[in-house]
Amino acid sequence: MSQKILGLIILIFITSTAYAATENEYIVQGERYISGGSYDRAIKAFKRALQINSKSAVAYRGLGVAYYGLGGNGVLDNPQTYTNAVESLKDSLAIHDESDTRYYLILSYLALDDIESAKKEYNKFKTTDPYRAEYLLADRIKNYTPTQKSTPNYIFVGETVISEGNTYSPTQCPPGEEFNTYVNKCQMSYSRRQEIEIQQREAEANRKAQIESAKIAAEAERKSFRRSIAGKYAGTGSIDADMSRIRNSATQQENMRLKDDLLRRGQW
Repeated sequence: MSQKILGLIILIFITSTAYAATENEYIVQGERYISGGSYDRAIKAFKRALQINSKSAVAYRGLGVAYYGLGGNGVLDNPQTYTNAVESLKDSLAIHDESDTRYYLILSYLALDDIESAKKEYNKFKTTDPYRAEYLLADRIKNYTPTQKSTPNYIFVGETVISEGNTYSPTQCPPGEEFNTYVNKCQMSYSRRQEIEIQQREAEANRKAQIESAKIAAEAERKSFRRSIAGKYAGTGSIDADMSRIRNSATQQENMRLKDDLLRRGQW
């Protein structure tokens, strides 16, 4: 009986360890995407983390920051992206009150032109982070003016529809643009980005292949050089001495250094 209990404890420990590692992996992935400006990919990563742990304040915060960044990147000419940011950031604060989260919540409210909610959160923010409140937000709150809406990000909309099985909505269509034209732009923009990404992957694969070929050629050249030196001094009893002299030669060392530097940069 005790062995069964021990086995159950070990199984629970292993399962919980894998659970935490997977959640953390998605969170780290999402943060890297945000750093690189890939907000749409960051959103997917944080959503996967929340599928594993729906009570993760860090994942909700990351999701909110990604939505906010996406809106600032020109996603849609409607408030939905910033609304998603607000909802995710509020979910994070409900689990754990944290200054960075409230900072982005204030920015999201400002982007939505909800100055009253922004002021309310700003007053809370001043008590926990007075320095940033004064130097990063005070002027924006005091001199608030309505934001200028950005142009649509057709690529993101097209990708979301295809990858998540969503449908195009007339409410997302920019003012003055025909709905069918809007849908065509989304589809074509996303298809074009896929083509570019394929070209980039192929170019990267070719670059790596060229570097590997250069390394092989350089190593073959080194071996040939050593064989020629060994053949030249065969039977003289002075191979070791002459090889040592060549290796210690300033000219030879400089040549090898330059070759190695070119190899690292893929230019040899």
